[in-house]
Amino acid sequence: MERMNEAMKSLKLIECYSPKMDSADANTIKTALDTQAYRLKHHDAQLSNIAAGVKQLTDSQADLQASVATKPPPAPFSLPVSSAPVRLASPPKFSGESGECRPFLIQCDLHFSMDPNAFASEQARVAFMVSHMTGRAAAWVTTAEWSRGAQVCQTAQDFSQALLRVFDQTSPARKASSALLKIQQGCRRVVDYVLEFRTLAADSGWNETSTISAFIGLAEEVKDFLAPLDIPKGLRKPSRNSLSHRQSPP
Repeated sequence: MERMNEAMKSLKLIECYSPKMDSADANTIKTALDTQAYRLKHHDAQLSNIAAGVKQLTDSQADLQASVATKPPPAPFSLPVSSAPVRLASPPKFSGESGECRPFLIQCDLHFSMDPNAFASEQARVAFMVSHMTGRAAAWVTTAEWSRGAQVCQTAQDFSQALLRVFDQTSPARKASSALLKIQQGCRRVVDYVLEFRTLAADSGWNETSTISAFIGLAEEVKDFLAPLDIPKGLRKPSRNSLSHRQSPP
């Protein structure tokens, strides 16, 4: 608008101070100034529209920032946790055989640990074990214990201890000790013999010296391989030396 006013003033000055200018020149200049004034007016209108748009954007941004500042933070994302229990195979029926007692109890304990909701009470745990018993074991529990409400049927721990007393006649340590004195490599690989020997040694409770003394069931050619070596102070070294002998007995 100011520039348009200045253009009009310039036109008036030209008219005042150019008395000798002919009418044709004056009309030309006047037309040019009118055109310039129109353009300036149009530009001023555009600038006004731009200024209004900028103000609108500024107001919108301020409103958005205010809404973000007052909005509570989103809850942390977390994957849904499934409450479904792990599906385990049912423990094999326990018939009362001595060697099956401890594996049966371990299988039952796995079910109790992996599905605590299903076995929340001691009665549920005992009932689960009883339902997986057969033969003389089932006869013992139903006639001698369960039917008369014996104390051993009140908790799973008492029931497990009673099963071990009645049906597990051989202690693991005694059984492992007997097996250590008889174990032989035979036609097996060295690694298979060493694995079984270490398992039995762990169950036997023997000290290192006694365990090394029982490490004699290897094949003859493996013994010949170990003979020149120094006597070790622990079981780990002779086991490792045996495994380094790659040849298997015929």
